[in-house]
Order: sequence, then structure tokens, then C-alpha cells
Amino acid sequence: MLLILYIICFFIILFLSTWKLYKKAGRKLWESAIPIYNLIVMIKIIKKPIWWIFIIFIPIIGIIMFFLLLIEFINCFGKSSTKDILLVLITFGIYVGILNYNNNIKFIGPSDRKNNTTLNVIYAIMLITFIHNYLFQPFFIPTSSMEPTLLVGDFIIVSKFHYGLRLPITPISIPLTHNNILGIPSYLKNLKLPYFRFPSIKINRNDIVIFNFPLDYYNAVDRKDFYIKRCVAIPNDIVYIRNGILYINDKPEKLKSKEYSYLVKTLLPINKEYLMKQGIKYIFLKKKINNIYIYNVIMPENKEVLFNNCQLKKNIYPIQYKEKIFPSKYKWNRDFYGPIQVPKKGTIIYLTKKNISLYKEIISLYEKNSLIEKNNGFYINGIKSYKYKIKQNYYFVIGDNRHNSLDSRYWGFLPEDHIVGKPILIWMSIDWDINNPLNIFKWRIRINRIMKFL
Repeated sequence: MLLILYIICFFIILFLSTWKLYKKAGRKLWESAIPIYNLIVMIKIIKKPIWWIFIIFIPIIGIIMFFLLLIEFINCFGKSSTKDILLVLITFGIYVGILNYNNNIKFIGPSDRKNNTTLNVIYAIMLITFIHNYLFQPFFIPTSSMEPTLLVGDFIIVSKFHYGLRLPITPISIPLTHNNILGIPSYLKNLKLPYFRFPSIKINRNDIVIFNFPLDYYNAVDRKDFYIKRCVAIPNDIVYIRNGILYINDKPEKLKSKEYSYLVKTLLPINKEYLMKQGIKYIFLKKKINNIYIYNVIMPENKEVLFNNCQLKKNIYPIQYKEKIFPSKYKWNRDFYGPIQVPKKGTIIYLTKKNISLYKEIISLYEKNSLIEKNNGFYINGIKSYKYKIKQNYYFVIGDNRHNSLDSRYWGFLPEDHIVGKPILIWMSIDWDINNPLNIFKWRIRINRIMKFL
């Protein structure tokens, strides 16, 4: 309903801002008043391809195209300078309304402006925005949660269509921004389109996925913060972890590129420079007891051979160790977890006081229902219910750095409508001093990772 109200207001304002200009261009008054048709007429006036009308209705891109339409429109009335272009943009189109009521404005027809730098920049921004929102998006890896597969400092390209292109849910925003600029929202929060995803390639176990963080309560789905993890379990799979080993449907995972935290005891100090050259960056001295050095080292399993002369032990939490985990009522931790079944679309679940913490976010947050728990049962949308039918598929994701990753073990299932895309390429990778990352003189390019396909 709100969307319809916005559209009605838009066309009313457009009519009030342009009807005199239409008449000066030799068009009928009614042609400036009929929604959508008035845009087609404007395109004819400026002598641009009629297919421009379709671009106007593409979310996010359409906003830029509409402003381009207004800029080309006032060009037909002799307003073609860079100043005029900027006034259209800065005033959000109000400048066109001012010109509409200026009796001195005359129609002269469209003129060629191929060499107008400002206009060419706007066209370039529209093209880049289209690629960014609908085809490929660049990302930067800021944390070590996916090491050793993806390193801090990797710059990656993500395909938006591998897992099905999700159309923008919030259609009006500042181009090439995500959720805010300097703490101010960069998109119109109260205007949302229905969720729609094009047919996709199936997400398989062990695929790496980019997604919007589910428990970001403050932004629309497509404006939530971006996360990247590995999909270890698909709908209907049973997941559990024993002694740090992940099992899917009772079978241990086959992934070899994992990283863990280790306790290292040695009589001599560790040679950090040598280990860093071997790809081990996270080495922390915990304490020294009776001439024995105790370190915490985060590294891939295949690096264990570098510590043959040391006492090495994987830092596995005991089964009794309590940790803030998903779901909150279960006494699990990162190394002893589950079993838990990943929800599948169409599955009917029977609700109990014991399992409600598993499905609370699914029912109320992700699938937009009212859920109230009372002594005599559960009320969904005001109706007493003992069962619920899952409306979409869910996934279970974990970081390759198993002891340093905020993943499904801590916040739960990943909804399908939160999935953004698949990383396909590392186009640049920069290594820096983790203790002083802003020291550009210590940066070095990881040559072996440039243009590496994932």
C-alpha cells in the first residue's frame, strides 16, 4: 500500500513540475498527466530510444535513469550547462519544477552533448551501478574468519547470479553505497519491494557464500551487513561437531583447508619471522612458566609439521565448557555442538518449549510472523498453534577458521533470502603488518593470489 502511495505522489509531482514544459514542446496537457505514458512522451521529446522506459522501472538503476531523463528534458529548453545538470541532481529534480513556471523558457529541441563531462560521468555511474547491483560486486576481506582460504587483505569479485539474482528490496538509494554514509541511512527505509529471486544454481555443501547478516535488526534484508562463510550444510542436513570435528549426516567433512587455535609449549622462544614467512601470522605469547614458553598459535592443520620440536595441542574446548551459542537453551560450544537439523522449505515442525529456541527467529524474524509463547502453548499470528510450516530454505555456514569465526554456531540458520552471491575471483591481495596495518611502507602484494579463481 505504501508503495502505491509513493507512485501516486511521484506522478502527481511530476505532472505539476512539467506540464507547462510539455505544452511548450508542442504536446497536449493530458499527455503530461497520464502516468507512465507521460514518461514515454518525454522520451520522444528528447529523441531517445523508447526502451529507456524499461530502465526507469529497474530498482536503483531507475532512479539514475529518471534524473538523466530530466537532464535531457531541460536540455531541450536551452538548459544544458554543467550548472543546470548539478542543480537537477542537488535539488532532487525541484529545479525542473522551477523551470516549468518560468515564462521565459522556450523549447529549442534536443542538442548533442556527447562532450559534456558531467553528463558522461552520470552515464558511467549508471553503468557501474548496474554491474554492481545485478552482475558482479567487489568485496574486501577484513577479518581472518575464512583463513586459510581467504586472507585478510584479499579483494574479491562476487557473482550475483550464481545463486540466483535477488532483486533489490529497497529500490531507492544513493548509488554504490550500502546501508549508511557517516552514520546516515543511504537508502529510503520505509519503501520496500517484495522479495524476488531469479532461478539459480543450487548451493552445494562446501560452497563459499556472501550473505547479509541475519541478526542485523536495524536494516532491510538487502541492506544488512555483508558476511562471508562456507556453507557446510544444506536444507535437511543434520549437523554436529565432536571434539572439533564437523560431521554432516554422520560423515566427517572432507574439507582440508581449515584453521584452528593451538597451544604450543616450547623451551625456546618461537622464531616468529620464520613462521610468518611460512604463512603463520597469529602468534601470541600467553605466559612463561618455569622456563617453558606457552604460545597461542592460529594456523592451518597442514602447518603442524613446523612444530615437531614443540609440544603441540589443538585448543579444543571440553564438552563441559559453556559458551554463548545458538540456540541459547542448549549447552553446546564451538567444538561440541549439535546435532541440529537444517530447516527445509515445506517442512512441518512441531513446537515444544525445548525446541522453540531453534525456530524462534525463523518464525518471527525471517518469516515475519507474530509469535507469543504462553503457558498453554504458542500463538502464531494470534492463533494457538503446535506446529509450523517452514516457508523458505535455510543453510548452516561456518568459517574455515574454526576457532575465530562468528557463524551459524553462534547466531543460527542462514535464510535463503539473505544470500547475496558466490565469490569467484581474487583480483588483488595485500599483506600488511597486523599490528600496524596503516603503515603502507610494510604493505606487500601477494603476487601468487592475484587473479586467482575460487
